[in-house]
Amino acid sequence: MLLLCWPLAILWVAWGSALAPHGICLFRILSGWLCPLCGGTTVCGHLLHGGLGAAWSVHPLVVIGLGLAAVHSLLVVAEMATRRILVPAWGWSRPWAWWGMATVLWWIWRLATGRV
Repeated sequence: MLLLCWPLAILWVAWGSALAPHGICLFRILSGWLCPLCGGTTVCGHLLHGGLGAAWSVHPLVVIGLGLAAVHSLLVVAEMATRRILVPAWGWSRPWAWWGMATVLWWIWRLATGRV
């Protein structure tokens, strides 16, 4: 199922920005509001070009979330390779919960101040 979604996601990114005035964010297209992760595509573009500072200025919590996801993924791969549990599953709930709460608060602040 996941393999079937990738072509649709690629088409959405490739053509969605040309078709929608607010970019490819489905939440923003439907509601007109910024979503909690609006700017994430721009952040990824800056990071792919080595622009950490530019990515940070667009949406610092997306940068932090990508870093958290990278560390989490590396630990999962290390656990599979060593066949040992390095971090219990519940050990990841707190960092992800803090990141999620910070992202929602950031989103509310962006909506309240009109920061795009």
